[in-house]
Amino acid sequence: MAKDIWQTHPLPGEKPVFWQIGPLRLWAKRSHDELWLTYDYQAATELSETGDGKDAVAEDAAWQRWTLKSSFEEIAFQPVLPDKPVVVKPEHPFYLTSDVKTRIYVRVPVWVRVLLGKTEIVEIPTEVLSKTWFGSFVDGELCYWISSAARKNVVKDPEKSHLAICPIEIINKSEEKLLVDKLCHRVRKLSLFESMDQLWASEANVRFQGPGEISEIKFARKAPSEADESISVSSARDAVKRGFTAKTFDTLRDFATLEFLNRQGD
Repeated sequence: MAKDIWQTHPLPGEKPVFWQIGPLRLWAKRSHDELWLTYDYQAATELSETGDGKDAVAEDAAWQRWTLKSSFEEIAFQPVLPDKPVVVKPEHPFYLTSDVKTRIYVRVPVWVRVLLGKTEIVEIPTEVLSKTWFGSFVDGELCYWISSAARKNVVKDPEKSHLAICPIEIINKSEEKLLVDKLCHRVRKLSLFESMDQLWASEANVRFQGPGEISEIKFARKAPSEADESISVSSARDAVKRGFTAKTFDTLRDFATLEFLNRQGD
């Protein structure tokens, strides 16, 4: 991986500096009182170090220009979880019988928050995720869609610096079996931590009450037990409340191709 990507980096002048974080390729430069940013996406076999000169910015790159209040010589990147809930589809769905508890781990691509000092400039996704609809027309919500192995064991991969491991504990408190085929994970309520070059999200505890019922969800505020010697890297977007209920296991209606939904996602 690009070592220590989640830190402050020098930005010496008008020569673009390059970073790659997963599929995201990002260039930045400064010109007078402006920050210039441009980026694209490319499947990455490895993450390049900054300033290696191997990935020159395209001549027709679409630069974003940010006029600033004061001069600067450094830029910082902070990982944050997506700005919408994430609908996770396990590669291999599974059942939970009544009164059974399990713990799964899913990987979620993070956003890159660009900072100049304490000023937040912009957030850029490390992967372009498809949008989908979770729930009914009346009480549904727009989400991102990902496929995940939803493993029962922890598989650390520090080479993929753009993915955060999210522990989810599921408890079936109903009298019926629960099919975990699609679940809505509300990542806006999760904090991020870094442990030995691996990003971890705080734990979510989901109690399934039965078909058609909302789930009781509790979000931890600290790092999960699996994240040894972790440090906090970003707080949850939404404040964590003690009592939170929401649909978690439900029929997915994918309206991503409908014109009106595409307009909402723009």
